[in-house]
Amino acid sequence: MRKIKVTVVLAIVFILMACATIGVKPYSEMSPKEKVTFLFSLYNKQYEDYKVRVVKPNLTEIEKSILISKKKIFGHVYPILQALDFAFVEGRPWDKVNEQNAINLLRQLGGKI
Repeated sequence: MRKIKVTVVLAIVFILMACATIGVKPYSEMSPKEKVTFLFSLYNKQYEDYKVRVVKPNLTEIEKSILISKKKIFGHVYPILQALDFAFVEGRPWDKVNEQNAINLLRQLGGKI
């Protein structure tokens, strides 16, 4: 009886793991629309994290300097993301340079790409 329960639990775990990976594409295989959506979602996650951290009392000087540098990066990356979004919406060619710049800046913020 115990073997059956363990087997059922393991089967459920493996099924859940398989379901979690269904529909996840590598970044290189995404369409421009999916790329813009993905990059904006990374930006939004990092910005939400920034907003939570910036209001904490008793920040150390190191934490303050990290938050200041993140704020500068947010200021640089957002216009690039908007440019990519506008290019997609207007049907202009995809700008690989802007895409790479956005990826590099988002990586500096801690995004996993």
